[in-house]
Amino acid sequence: MTIKARDKGWQATVHHRGRRWRRQFDVYQEAEQWEAQARADVLQGKEPARERQYISSDTPKTLGDIIAYTAVHEWADKKSSEHLVRNAELVGDIMGMDTDVRHINNVSIDNLIQSLKQQGNGNGTINRKLASLSKCLTTAIHLGVIDKKPRIKRLREALNRVRWYSDDELERMIQFCISQGNARFGLWLRFQADTGLRVSETLSLRWEDIQDNVAVLTDTKGDKPRGVPLTKGAQDAVRNAYGNRGPFDWATKSHIRQWWNRIRLHMQWDDDKQAVPHALRHTFVSRLVQRGVPILSVKELAGHKTIDVTLKYAHLAPHNLKSAIDVLEPTEIVA
Repeated sequence: MTIKARDKGWQATVHHRGRRWRRQFDVYQEAEQWEAQARADVLQGKEPARERQYISSDTPKTLGDIIAYTAVHEWADKKSSEHLVRNAELVGDIMGMDTDVRHINNVSIDNLIQSLKQQGNGNGTINRKLASLSKCLTTAIHLGVIDKKPRIKRLREALNRVRWYSDDELERMIQFCISQGNARFGLWLRFQADTGLRVSETLSLRWEDIQDNVAVLTDTKGDKPRGVPLTKGAQDAVRNAYGNRGPFDWATKSHIRQWWNRIRLHMQWDDDKQAVPHALRHTFVSRLVQRGVPILSVKELAGHKTIDVTLKYAHLAPHNLKSAIDVLEPTEIVA
């Protein structure tokens, strides 16, 4: 779902199962309201209205209606709203959009999990779909449709290897970019590795967001503002970035993808599926942990929503465990 400035107004777009609907509005709020209602309409198999309408006052009771209601009233203003709604839609396709939410129980949820597994979904993917269902059932509780929701268990997810780049790998990537006449992409690589910003956060960075050598982020994934002090390398990258509205607004997604593919070939990472730009963020976190930075400080710098995410990197600092064990050694008594 997107709303873009167009022809002195705002154009709202909704995609659903290969179809697209667009409407033009003079006021952003009207475009936003139409977009949310249009999403609710298509989930119920209706054609989106040409003008803004409001959701019916009738209390929704079917799973499809609850998904539509949740999409409008809970997810519409979230950055991940499209993914949340899509996950809920996939659940509804399996359980049945016409299913009365009062009939959803532990057995139907177990059957849902089994169906998702048969479709080839991994445990992590299934957990995200279950989370969307759980939110919809919470909405049903708030509306008084059900008194409580059945237990939705979280499946065990495999621990993935954390891919990060060594100092040597990072330097080789940067030097390759310089040799190919794209030194500014090398600066982008340095900035990513030294700040740990998500790619989307870097692309949305504006010049006014750089304050006293600190990158101040307000539009973040976790909706929680944070400031990341810039290393000398990151400061140098900003000084030489030469962007218009922001240091790196030239680094479009297509530009990043094109140059990253060239880097992968140069570094011979054909078989390394985890060698992706996001691993630069892993590199930032890993380096902090390896250098003994307190885990809570790492969490704040990285902008992790929970400490559990940060703890994935704790095993990279075994020297901390060695220091802890050393306190158990007998103290030598000097006569």
